[in-house]
Amino acid sequence: MGWFFFSSAYFLFRNYEEKSWSVIIAKKAKSLMIPYFIWNIIGYIWFSSVYHKLVLHDNTRFTIKGLFTAFIFLFIPPDKIVSPANGGMWFIARLFSYILITPIIARICKKKLGWIAIFIIEGIVLGFHVSYYSFIYWLPIYSMGAWCAINIRDKYESLLARNSYDSIMKNRKKFCCGSILTYILYILILCNGLVSADIGRFFAPLVIYICAILWPIKNVANWWIKHSNFYMYCSHGLFMNIMIPIVLRLNFLSENPLVFKYLACVGATLACVYVSLYLLKKIMPDKWMSLLMGGRA
Repeated sequence: MGWFFFSSAYFLFRNYEEKSWSVIIAKKAKSLMIPYFIWNIIGYIWFSSVYHKLVLHDNTRFTIKGLFTAFIFLFIPPDKIVSPANGGMWFIARLFSYILITPIIARICKKKLGWIAIFIIEGIVLGFHVSYYSFIYWLPIYSMGAWCAINIRDKYESLLARNSYDSIMKNRKKFCCGSILTYILYILILCNGLVSADIGRFFAPLVIYICAILWPIKNVANWWIKHSNFYMYCSHGLFMNIMIPIVLRLNFLSENPLVFKYLACVGATLACVYVSLYLLKKIMPDKWMSLLMGGRA
């Protein structure tokens, strides 16, 4: 989740100009909020019918009132949360709330010592155990993405470009293994409680950035690379809630450590996501796909 916030800010602020703020708001309202409503309708129908039948084995819970409340995301301090029907879509609502204050974040990050303000906010988050769903919780990670885009874009991207170098491509297996092992080590550290979840989330963008540097890819325009991430985020919750109880029932996983169960659930969910995307891409008109993906298809 930290990477989603970080990268969203990075790409927004990469070529940001203050005079373009109103244009950004209009564009993001279309690319974020239209999918937000569509995916919450899908989520409500899915969880009130398919999920109840396959997992809970009871009758459907579809109501018109439920459909109208499917879009609400609300955090009331200290810990009351009203989630949208497709639970993961809270991220879209929170992201849009940060986009609304884009000029303020830009002015802070343009200051030489702007990063200090970011770490002060993160200190408040860690010190006062701020809720995961609160406005302030993800603001430091989002702001760090903006700070990197404004201040160190060239260095940041030149390091990332290393994964297409000939020296790396010739040893791609070793670098792929290094990338995978780095991520597994990160998961093991979190699963064993060696660092708090809050600290783990704050450093997630750095870990994924290191994995991306190590992972060798060719510089080719690929539809799946460019467009699948948004679909993956919007749909993963639908599949995850069905796949987790199925995967955990498998006998060969019962005695394995938590990290293996976690990776098995992630793998099964991603398989469902990408198979469904492949099928939709084959049968669905481009205009409909564009609505699902906020104009990204």
